[in-house]
Amino acid sequence: FTRSDNFIDLWNEMIQKYCALVNKHSLKHYSLPIQKVITRIDFDLTADLSVKGTAQYLNVNASYLSTLFSKEMHISLSAYITNCRIQHAQKLLLGTNLPIKSIAEQSGFQDIHYFSRVFKRMTQTTPKAYRNSYIYADKNELAKLKEKK
Repeated sequence: FTRSDNFIDLWNEMIQKYCALVNKHSLKHYSLPIQKVITRIDFDLTADLSVKGTAQYLNVNASYLSTLFSKEMHISLSAYITNCRIQHAQKLLLGTNLPIKSIAEQSGFQDIHYFSRVFKRMTQTTPKAYRNSYIYADKNELAKLKEKK
């Protein structure tokens, strides 16, 4: 490891701890199981986040967890997870040059075709078109700035 590697590792650890602290504070009006579920989702979208898997992780009944989550969050656990995964994918599509398959995997989707269907259903566009529309808009903004000079 070089000094910069150590700095990056330290920086990442500090950011994770800060985010955990902010998350803990912002979730304090939810029950402890729901706080744990949200924190787990926020930190690992690739984990087994099914209702059954999440319930096992928390050592609670799946039906109880599902009911509690819906009651407190006003959305089903699976819909919440899907929303989080698609929002994460949107950030990666706009903020990186990663291949769409990698973005799907990092967002918790093992099947790129399923990812594309869910993404399109939720955003009314495909992942590729979403990325390209941003790039196109960005190029238009640059062209407008150049015209003003």
